Amino acid sequence: MTDLVSVGFSIGIGLGSTFDADLVRRVQVSAGRAALATNVRWAFAPVADVDTNSRWGRYYESFGEDPTLDGTLAAAAVRGLQVTGNYAYQKAYNYDSGYHLVDKKVTWGPSDTNFDQVANIYGFYRLPFGRQGDFGKNVPRWMDALIGGYELSPNIHLSSGQHFSVTYSNCTSLNIPFSAAQNAANAQAPCYPDQVAPLKTKLTAFNPTIHAQTYFAGIPTLNRCNYPGAPSSCVTNVASGPWALPGLDQIGNFKRNSLVGPGMWNVDLAASKTISIHENISTQFRVNAFNVFNHINPSTPAGNPQFAGFASIDSATAGRITSIANGTSPRQLEFAAKIQF
Repeated sequence: MTDLVSVGFSIGIGLGSTFDADLVRRVQVSAGRAALATNVRWAFAPVADVDTNSRWGRYYESFGEDPTLDGTLAAAAVRGLQVTGNYAYQKAYNYDSGYHLVDKKVTWGPSDTNFDQVANIYGFYRLPFGRQGDFGKNVPRWMDALIGGYELSPNIHLSSGQHFSVTYSNCTSLNIPFSAAQNAANAQAPCYPDQVAPLKTKLTAFNPTIHAQTYFAGIPTLNRCNYPGAPSSCVTNVASGPWALPGLDQIGNFKRNSLVGPGMWNVDLAASKTISIHENISTQFRVNAFNVFNHINPSTPAGNPQFAGFASIDSATAGRITSIANGTSPRQLEFAAKIQF
């Protein structure tokens, strides 16, 4: 059996009476190491309340009654590595167009702008170097200016892809006649194909020849030639791969927005360095890198980065993605400097 030696520290009001932010930071570092060594995964943040009435039974948990003191010591107590995250699983459905007055089931489906799963992870890390860190506490001031005061703040965003629908080329000429009046009223019947098997999707690398990425394989044009006046060159193709031509004057069984585009991820990073000039005077240099890895998040084969729309299954560009996801951009850098006193 191993004997464990525990170390006790003063509670908040006692630490506050020292007026020593570095001491408060080192107390929390020691407590964190002890918790890690004993497999304790439950810790408490400092109490940053401004307590001015000692009749409150737990006033002693605060650092004191001065807002500046409380804020300074609370910030020192949590310096180091901080990570926070959140996750959301969400579903949103709606009717797509005025055609829902004719057939609600056809236009019902996931919202164009909904992302089913979204996760965010963000944190803060103060590098442990220099006079305020764990390494180099006794270095000269000029050395501290070089190695100390560095902080990193990452923000990681992950999400599933955007929903989209598909259509086929010869819909209005072979199947559902186009109505200018219905189209003007946003009530044109949707041109959905019949889906007879699951669609296999896989995002390919960027192709510089076609300036696009491919998400699914297209099929030969769906067509029927058993109608009067059909040209001799007409080639019948009523089914190919997971798709089939619906019956005459019929809307296919494809469910609106039942396909999901490529998932997305993005990392933003802020890096800063603080240099102490004199007592309470310091200067801070900061770089904000949005999309620090310059990762391009593709949109959907539907072509519209904001609203999902329709992706063709049997055209020359079927399955291709030529735009980036809405709300994303290539890497952007922002530089800033400030003096704190």
